[in-house]
Formats: sequence, structure tokens, C-alpha cells
Amino acid sequence: MSPLSSLVSIVRVEDVFKSVEKAIEAVCSLESIVKPGDTVLIKPNVCAPKHPSTGVVADPRVAVAVALRVREAGATPIVGESPIASFDAGEALLKSRFKELCEKHSIELIPFDYQEGVYVSIPRAKALKAKVKVAKVALESSCIISVPALKAHHLTKVTLSLKNMKGIMIGKEKLKSHVMGLDASIVDLNRLFKPKLSVVSGLRALRGGPTSGEPIDVGVVVAGLDPVAVDSTLTHLMGLDPRGVGHIWLAHKEGLGEADLKRIEVHLGSDLLDLQGLRLVPIEGKYQKLVRAVSKLAWLASPFLRSWRQPKLLWREDLCLKCWRCVSTCPRGALGLLEGKLVVDQERCVKCCMCIEACPAGALMIKS
Repeated sequence: MSPLSSLVSIVRVEDVFKSVEKAIEAVCSLESIVKPGDTVLIKPNVCAPKHPSTGVVADPRVAVAVALRVREAGATPIVGESPIASFDAGEALLKSRFKELCEKHSIELIPFDYQEGVYVSIPRAKALKAKVKVAKVALESSCIISVPALKAHHLTKVTLSLKNMKGIMIGKEKLKSHVMGLDASIVDLNRLFKPKLSVVSGLRALRGGPTSGEPIDVGVVVAGLDPVAVDSTLTHLMGLDPRGVGHIWLAHKEGLGEADLKRIEVHLGSDLLDLQGLRLVPIEGKYQKLVRAVSKLAWLASPFLRSWRQPKLLWREDLCLKCWRCVSTCPRGALGLLEGKLVVDQERCVKCCMCIEACPAGALMIKS
């Protein structure tokens, strides 16, 4: 690992476009990774049809700023995304203002789910050993730039640059990652689609994510060539040890990047003295670790483990919008409807939490 690849830049945002350029320049010359004539896929986190003010999605201004800088380097930028399986990709890109800003700057925008995907095999895969369906443009692009949001996640603790690559899988294909093991699946996808550059949209962060929670004004842009180093740095600032975040530490052990904080150089802008205290991760409940363990085991979870003091999936009817995205999202068929009410088969439920991610109202939760 070269010293340059383990450099992470954190810049306070005043002007979004200038701050993005400053953050990138602190870690590399963009022309060193983007060549004239290249096609560059810019992959933001637009997991749901939410406005950027919610903190659920990346701020489109950050992605557009990256795209314009790519264009200056003589390459062709393309912005593309596939949201959580139950959401419509076009609606997500519309409500998040990506469609508006990409059209304004004549940047091609691709809802991955609207195009034909390609089945690929991932070399040395640990979880996604069968072929997976991905966006064709991800294979055809010269390189990928990840533009994740800055969020906590109820299942993987954080969702940053590495996990952002999950959106390269098309539509319900993403359900495979929850069934086969989410952390290992994230690492598998980064074996094939490791971003050349990560630019984290940290203008507004989200506590309690990924699709609902408390937005927090942070006002930073974070950049780095090593997505593992970027994620490790932000995980540390969020109050966690990156060695305790499954996909980050696995990516480090697999040689995809640096998670040892002692080997990562962090460059802070002159107006940023300290970001400690960026505590986005909620305090873990008594059973949260058990929920994660069961979700990683998925189908393989034994009947004993599924029944022994097992947390239950709770439906809050008073919050429910009756859209029933949860029912269509569940990979186990554990959710159904009876007389207009949601019914949960707790025996079939493996706590993969896909329904919680899909719920736009926060009406589903894990209860001990």
C-alpha cells in the first residue's frame, strides 16, 4: 500500500463545487486516474426516493461537482444508481434531485434498473459465488468513482464507500447479498468494482440509517483513493473501531485497502481542527449483536438460534403507509397481508432487515 493511497482528505464545505475540487486535489491529481476519452461511472448513494436534506441520500451537488471535474479532465462522466429493491430507480433519482441537476449540467444519468443488466462471475468470491446481475455500464466504464452518503446503518453499522458498490447490482438481485452474507458480499463486489476514487457527501449525515433516522449537519466532503481507508477514517470519527465493522475489516484482510488507522494519513482543511464527536452510530441495544449474527447466517441459521430469545420484527400500524414494499422485498416470504394488516411469520424471518430498509415510514423495527 503506497502512502498516497492511504491518504484521506476532509474539507469543510462552503462552496460545494470548490470544496469537492479541494478535497480531490489533496489526495491526487484527477488526471492521474482519469484520462481523456475515458468513460467514468460516478456511483452515488441514492438508496431511496428521498430529498438530500434527509441525509438518506448523497447530495447531488457533490456528485455533479465530481462529474464536472471529470469532464474537465477530458473524460465522459455518467451518473448511475440502483436503489433498494422495493423502490423505483427513476423516482429515487427524481426526488433526490439528481435528475434535475444532471439535466441542468448535461450529465448522462442512468437508472440501472431501467436497463438490461449483465451476469458476471466474481473472482475469489466468498459469498456471491454464483453469477450476479449488475449494471452493464459498470463493466464498460474505464473506472468508478464512489460518492456515498455519510450514514450509520442498523445492520452493517456504517454505510460508506465500500457498501455503496452494492447499488451496482440491479433491482432485486441485491437481495442475494442479504441472503448469502452482507459483509462478505460487499467485499466481493469491491473485488470487481473497487472505486478508483471515493468522494463522500458529508454535508448532512444520518444517525440511525439507512432510510430513516436523524439528519445531522456536518458540512464536510471527504476524499481518498483507498475506499477502505476512507471508510475506516470516518468509522473512527463516528465512534467505532473499523476492526469491528465486518465488511471494512474483511476488505482490509483481503488486501483491498488499509484499515489500520496508524497507517492512514488524514489531511484536514485549515478550518477543521477536530471532527471527533461525530457520533452517528446509535448505542447498541441488548440484542443488536445477535440480530447481526443471525442476519449474517441467513438461511443457515439453525432453528435453535432463530427461536432462542430471538428478537422479533415489529410492525407499527400507526406509522405504516400501507404501501407494502416490505412484502415484495422480503427474500424469505415471511411477510404477508391478512385483512389489510401486515402479518409476520417470525419462524421464516431471518432478520436480514431488507424490509426495514425498504420501509419509507420507519414502521418496521426489531424488538427484543
